[in-house]
Amino acid sequence: MSGDLIIYDRNLLYDEIWAEPMRDVALRYGVSGGALAKTCRRLGVPVPGRGHWAKTTVGKAPDRPPLPELGEGERERIVVSRREVALAPVPLAGLGEAVPLTLAGPIAVLDTLDSPHRLVALSARYLQKAQPVQGVVSAPRRSCLDIKVSPACLDRALRIFDALIKAMEAAGLTVEVAPVGESPPAPRPTYYDPHPEVEPRTPERVTRVLCDEEWIEFCLTERVRRTEDKGPAPEEGSSRGREWRAYSYEPMGQLALRLTNVTAPGVRTKWQETKQQRLEEMLPEFVACLSTAALSFKLERKAEEQRAAEAREAEIRRYEERRRRWEEEERRREEAKRKEALEAEVALWRRAQDIRDYVRTALASLGDGDAMTDDGQSLRERLRWALEYADRIDPLRP
Repeated sequence: MSGDLIIYDRNLLYDEIWAEPMRDVALRYGVSGGALAKTCRRLGVPVPGRGHWAKTTVGKAPDRPPLPELGEGERERIVVSRREVALAPVPLAGLGEAVPLTLAGPIAVLDTLDSPHRLVALSARYLQKAQPVQGVVSAPRRSCLDIKVSPACLDRALRIFDALIKAMEAAGLTVEVAPVGESPPAPRPTYYDPHPEVEPRTPERVTRVLCDEEWIEFCLTERVRRTEDKGPAPEEGSSRGREWRAYSYEPMGQLALRLTNVTAPGVRTKWQETKQQRLEEMLPEFVACLSTAALSFKLERKAEEQRAAEAREAEIRRYEERRRRWEEEERRREEAKRKEALEAEVALWRRAQDIRDYVRTALASLGDGDAMTDDGQSLRERLRWALEYADRIDPLRP
């Protein structure tokens, strides 16, 4: 494996998957177990059967089948490009230390909505007037609980919320409906109506509970089945490349509680009722899990701070490495300049020495009679200048 490529060698892969479980080999290659099994089939590599490693631990592993010979058209090696593999998320370390919330008593959902909580009473007024959209009613921009159910299940949803809020407040928690984000901007004026009189839209609101100094958002929804309405067939030769589709929405009557802002792996975020268990029976478990959700926020922040610190340290290491390389490069450049200057000085010194040797040899070649002639005088003058030039270029002379 190198860079963005994964190299699967047939013989090596055969030895690896029979030496340890396939999931461990897949993690080393950076792929999923299914992708590795598919590669084994493409290369004709036999894989261990179900229960092989369990039998190995008790000393009853079956014999390893031999690697079959390559058939016509089969390859000895496969090279594929590396892709990001969605591995199973790893739960946060420390989630098991969360202490489940204890309730003052059982959560009893009444048959009738008597003396409702103020948030439930306010939500009932908004939701009873709301028109169903895709089979459910909701009021996301009002001071209303986050409820999305059909009109037939509205009374039951309000009773569940009423019992849930009262139980959470009895356990010391705070429940509120709070705006999220900012108000949407007003419509831009147009040329035909430069001053539109449009009431500004209020921001959407969420239902949240304060647990262990952490705000946890939750909602109550109903399962809705969507079916496509069969419309008339498009006309023959029609130029429309895309036909509009119509859908029908059928509420199923199955309610669910969800934590909407919890994303940590290992934390339960949905309680969907089934035929065997109604949502009313799941409320204590929902409240008990709030402490785990609150702890996940703290652990995620701690992990994010640790990642940020590691990123800063990595950036400092990269900076130090760049500075070290720059200093090393500066030293190399300085060394190269000094070397070049030294070689130039040595070359000038040798040239000066050669000139002086030449002058000595030339003076020795002059006889006593030649020194008094005009040519001798001219030669002596040139040799005197040569000695001065040698002194000028000699780096050892001042």
